[in-house]
Amino acid sequence: DKYTFENESLLSRATDMLLSLIFNPKAENGAFCEEDLNREKRKAIEHIKGEISEKRIYAKNRLIGEMYKGKPYGVPKCGTVEDVEKITGESLYKAWENMLKKAYIRVQVIGASLLPGFFESTSEKLNGIDRKEITDCKFNEPTYAAEKPNEVTERMAVKQGKLVMGFSADMWGDDNNTLPLMVMTDIFGGGPYSKLFSNVREKMSLCYY
Repeated sequence: DKYTFENESLLSRATDMLLSLIFNPKAENGAFCEEDLNREKRKAIEHIKGEISEKRIYAKNRLIGEMYKGKPYGVPKCGTVEDVEKITGESLYKAWENMLKKAYIRVQVIGASLLPGFFESTSEKLNGIDRKEITDCKFNEPTYAAEKPNEVTERMAVKQGKLVMGFSADMWGDDNNTLPLMVMTDIFGGGPYSKLFSNVREKMSLCYY
């Protein structure tokens, strides 16, 4: 605010706009505006198709989908084109309500100053919502070691093929083996100093990322 003319409080206006976007979106009769919905659906579909066109991202996403089939982590974070096309103003409104009631919420403020009463006003809005069954973000579910390798091949009309490999280990992320595993992963393939990079990229002149 110290850089504005006539001491105008941009921080206050920005805070009001942010909270209104979260708690008072443009909706009527339990549904989001059809015009806004169609615009955002179009943008979401374009983004998903853009990821498919970028074969490196597509291959990585397909790997995650195969490794975590049937688990939450295996669900594409942006969804699928089919998922987006099924969204209606009513279904999106229900998802928004469910988010406010059950989502784990953490508020972080980064800046030179904090608007007085910001956390209090945010808390007041949340207190007006019947929040229950809040998602537990502290729970870790391990990726159990696979019984046997699973190989999936997709053929496309591309000039350069992509090989993506995923490895699973029976670890929880908070045991004594996880940190050594991360170090091993970094040495094996984590950067331009890694074993894979020096052999595959530099000695064999093959593309590696």
